[in-house]
Amino acid sequence: MATDILATLEAQGLVTKQVTADKKAKFTYRLTEKGLGLLPLLMELTQWGHKIPSGGGQPGPAPRTNHG
Repeated sequence: MATDILATLEAQGLVTKQVTADKKAKFTYRLTEKGLGLLPLLMELTQWGHKIPSGGGQPGPAPRTNHG
């Protein structure tokens, strides 16, 4: 399922797929310039999602990002 989503994002030009250094069928996906244009929207949605209580009535953890 995740593979299909990543393949779609790659086909749309939002991410690039790179083989990892050890080349053991592992890949790294990075946002393209087009994908980076969506980053402000994605961050807003993430922050909004973490304000909504999840099960126990408490907001979720603060979002972590790793991009660049």
